[in-house]
Amino acid sequence: RCHCGKWLERSRHERLFELEDVERLVRDHEAIHLVANDIFSQYQEGDIETARSELPKLKAAFDRLSHSFSEC
Repeated sequence: RCHCGKWLERSRHERLFELEDVERLVRDHEAIHLVANDIFSQYQEGDIETARSELPKLKAAFDRLSHSFSEC
């Protein structure tokens, strides 16, 4: 889907990290996309306030991914 996702798949194939670490990174990466897609859908539907109120969830998902990377 995106550069990060492609990199994660390649890192799994090339065994750059422990499998459980890669799986955690993939889950955290997918969580970002899920939240972002929800926010985008709300925005497109005209529900701007709800979309804005969900932005902290996107930041939290990004922070989880960033933390997961730092643990690798």
